[in-house]
Amino acid sequence: MLTQGQLTGLISSTKREAMDASHRFNTNMSFNIPVTFLNQGQLEKRIPDAQRQVGHFIAVARLTKVKQLDQLINVIIRLHKDFPKVQLDIYGYSDGWNNYQTANDLKKIVNNQGADHYIHFRGYQHDLTRVYETAQAEILTSQYEGFAMALLEAQGHGCPVISYDINYGPAEIIDNNISGKLLPANDCDALYQSLRQLLVNPKLFHRYTQNAQHAAAKFSLNEVAKKWQDFLKKA
Repeated sequence: MLTQGQLTGLISSTKREAMDASHRFNTNMSFNIPVTFLNQGQLEKRIPDAQRQVGHFIAVARLTKVKQLDQLINVIIRLHKDFPKVQLDIYGYSDGWNNYQTANDLKKIVNNQGADHYIHFRGYQHDLTRVYETAQAEILTSQYEGFAMALLEAQGHGCPVISYDINYGPAEIIDNNISGKLLPANDCDALYQSLRQLLVNPKLFHRYTQNAQHAAAKFSLNEVAKKWQDFLKKA
């Protein structure tokens, strides 16, 4: 469509994707504009560390293969052996593919390991404000994402995020080692070590929580509006 003149350019939700699209389709009309924004009131809200439950980790993801929740579940099971207070709550609906195969497989892992008292499938919930503001961290183990909106929502509520560094989103949402941690994709040992550090190092946990909303401010209404304004001038 670009070569035939049916499109004059492309808009992607992250800088990395816009760059990849520019190279792939050989165009200098490839732009980055986020698909969402956070309101200023949320970014200015203060959530004390004391409100967060140490050892309470969350994942916000559909129960589908691409989210690789089996990796997260197995890491939490390993972590729980050394830190009995650890728990994981997974928020997201079950993918119906192949008669809910992924959801059934994940629940089988939990049941077979006797982990159903500290790993819970909470289903889809419309408002996760309380969850984001009481969890110690959100974790993402996907193969890929379009934007990873749940990571931004978490940081907007002051919740640190630990994520595989995958295309697309995490590297632009997380300020690595400041508001959270980026890990090599599929590195379960690195994930274990990062979660362990959060549990044993209160200073690290405090640094992440204090910087989470600052990192999320890159996606405030004003910042996203500026991107649209810049785009309209160039286009």
